[in-house]
Amino acid sequence: MKAVPRRLSRRSATPQARTGAAPVESSSFVPVSPWVLAGILALLVLVVYGRVATFPFLNYDDPDYAFENPNVRAGLSAHGIVWAFTSSYAANWVPLTWISNMADYSLFGPMAGLHHAANLLLHLASTLLLFFVLYNLTQARWCSFFVALVFAIHPLHVESVAWIAERKDALSGFFFLLALAAYVFYVRRPSVFSYVGTLALFSCAVLSKPMVVTFPVLALLMDYWPLGRYEGRNKLRPVLEKLPFFLIAIVVSRITYSVQLAGGSVSSLAQVPIAANVLLSYIVYLRDFIWPANLAVFYPYRENVAVWKIAGALCILAAISAMAWKLRGKYPYLFVGWFWYLIALIPVIGIVQEGGQSHADRYTYIPLIGISVIVAWSAQKLAENSKAARQVCAAALAIVPCVWATLAWQQVGYWRDSIALFEHAVAVTQGNYVAYNSLGNALREAGRTEDAISMFKTSLEIKNDFANTHGSLGEALLSEGAISPAVSELQQAVRLDPKLTTARVNLGSALNQTEQYSDAATAYRAALDLAPDNAEAHCGLGIALAETGRQEEAKQQLLESIRLKPDYAEAHYNLGRLLAGAGDGAGGFRELTAAVRLDPDNASAHANLGTLLAQQERFEDAVNEYRAAVKLDPASVRYHFNLGSALARLDRFDDAIPEFSEALKLDPKFDAARESLGYCVEVRDQRRRLGR
Repeated sequence: MKAVPRRLSRRSATPQARTGAAPVESSSFVPVSPWVLAGILALLVLVVYGRVATFPFLNYDDPDYAFENPNVRAGLSAHGIVWAFTSSYAANWVPLTWISNMADYSLFGPMAGLHHAANLLLHLASTLLLFFVLYNLTQARWCSFFVALVFAIHPLHVESVAWIAERKDALSGFFFLLALAAYVFYVRRPSVFSYVGTLALFSCAVLSKPMVVTFPVLALLMDYWPLGRYEGRNKLRPVLEKLPFFLIAIVVSRITYSVQLAGGSVSSLAQVPIAANVLLSYIVYLRDFIWPANLAVFYPYRENVAVWKIAGALCILAAISAMAWKLRGKYPYLFVGWFWYLIALIPVIGIVQEGGQSHADRYTYIPLIGISVIVAWSAQKLAENSKAARQVCAAALAIVPCVWATLAWQQVGYWRDSIALFEHAVAVTQGNYVAYNSLGNALREAGRTEDAISMFKTSLEIKNDFANTHGSLGEALLSEGAISPAVSELQQAVRLDPKLTTARVNLGSALNQTEQYSDAATAYRAALDLAPDNAEAHCGLGIALAETGRQEEAKQQLLESIRLKPDYAEAHYNLGRLLAGAGDGAGGFRELTAAVRLDPDNASAHANLGTLLAQQERFEDAVNEYRAAVKLDPASVRYHFNLGSALARLDRFDDAIPEFSEALKLDPKFDAARESLGYCVEVRDQRRRLGR
């Protein structure tokens, strides 16, 4: 008589079985080692993103986060760490990101490629963490591989990896996934140590980028699936143990909002069509997940959105949410994945709007994990039903990631420099005034000032009240010597955005050039009220003070400028002139020597250094400096005259005569040059007669 198999009682069922956790994959799937899959993920990340290690810094946010930030450039230090936790620099509170950037500078200096490489390694580590966490939770290696693969190579994630300023994403994502791994360890082996470790890693994540404050809610979703913790008598325990996490999230959110509000980066309700932007952004991210085309670094707000589009987006989101809720028992991965996506995006979806973009690719870094989970486990469910479904899923697993990887590789190429990045943004978006402005800045840095001015004007045609572009146009005009129109643009920029530090600094420079020193000093002081660590503002203020006879105050401002930016040639030059004029020849020599070393193309610095050397009767060295000045600025009467004078002091009259002649050619009324020329010709001729 056959034994009747015992029926599994409800009491003995595992939490995973009762909450519909994903079963171990069936034998129809190819049994590849998880370590092999991890190796494939690592290889793909390096192939798609490896080029970033050769890329330079960009002109968009990278100056604030890296190469122009004096606190970051100083490297890792106790003072820097204190600054990181107490600073609201760039309207962000991201202490660990600042510390990470400082560590990069301590290790790599200004070598941008190595800063990029650090981002790449963080992304690689996060990819492997995601794979092993999911595999450890579900034993579904192919599903876990697909989710990690999407995270690794989806084009929407290029921005988070290829942009040094977005170290925030790479670092917070890494700590977020570490916290997730620690949380799984805590659930399986509860202890004070594992709990505190999870809390500490979550704290590191939000201190890198506050967007991940949703971690405790996402952990509650994981408690439902795949952890299955809401069964039994302790249903409230998962909620209660998250209370410290929620407290940290609330504190960090409050600090972040205050910092961004004070920094002027939070848009008012009147400026932002919140309902339309929130609803449409959720749909746009889903669209770009499926077909990531025409991606850009900045997307301007959508204006005059049709009501039917807003209503349609609301209906789609409501329908999917209702379905996910209704099917949560049978398909828990659908419920968890969908609400993971909705909740993870809340901090950046536009309810509280930070910045001027309608949406951003980088915001999908963590949220799209939820959509990937839905796709992966739904495909596995379909594959269990028939051989044809398995074949379709296998083909999709092979083809779709290849398409995404190709598009991601192409997208990485657009980040190779600022011009390529913003030319692409202009090409794939409409009315992108920010992209035109940034493209103009990149073109100006490349020496294409006329093209840059054209881009600035196009930006203003789209949005005439964009303060940044007025400031950029003013700076470009200033570099071209168009002082009056430059002042007009810079004043307009300051009126539109009183917190625009760069515009105030450039306005001060323009006023200095027109000898309006008191007004220039006012502009510089206003800039320093906004950014006390701005080396350019300290230098400009020093110049204005020196020109109004306040020498000691000017000296202190120039010294502070050099302290903040030791390689700032302009500050060394002006301090050298100031010290030399005050009779401190040694100090002047030191600073002018530093100026010509840091900026060999500064003709005036060479000339002033030559004058100091001549005063010390080091005429051979003075000749070298004057020759450098003449080579850089051959139209300068004074440089030719000084070079001729130094040569004459060396009795090199044959060499001096052409220099005095050139000075007279440039300025026929230059009597000193005529007298010196006559003297040299007379002495030369006399020596020839005497046979010397």
